[in-house]
Amino acid sequence: MRSKGRKTRPAGYQGDARLRGRNAKKALEVLSEARKPLSAYEVLDRLAPSGITAPTTVYRALSRLVEEGLVHRLDSLNAYIVCDGHHAQHSEVMFVVCRVCHATEEITVPGVADALCEELADRGFSVAGANIEIKGVCAHCSTQRGKD
Repeated sequence: MRSKGRKTRPAGYQGDARLRGRNAKKALEVLSEARKPLSAYEVLDRLAPSGITAPTTVYRALSRLVEEGLVHRLDSLNAYIVCDGHHAQHSEVMFVVCRVCHATEEITVPGVADALCEELADRGFSVAGANIEIKGVCAHCSTQRGKD
């Protein structure tokens, strides 16, 4: 899913021009190099050799990256993943998450998020933002299960 042909930088990433904080830059590097979503503590472990050892420092850096639209937080995995940049910043995002290997892919299906937000608005619910996570089994894990 995400690991094949994956970009090492999110679309729109222009060097370090959009980020001012050294810690946020380093956290983005770690997430960009990862082949899967990482928890804040996994990011912290990978940043420790560079001298970043405080969880609050990592959480602030990740928060800044989410605010900048460079990273998404996956609630179901309690993890972070680099944005692929194929949507407007701060728009509703959808992910498919393999429940076996946790491979994650950011997807865009035109109209789905809009239709959902419209339905919720009709019910009087004001949507502030959404990350839609769809769980299942990726093609790779499905193939592996067939071989067991």
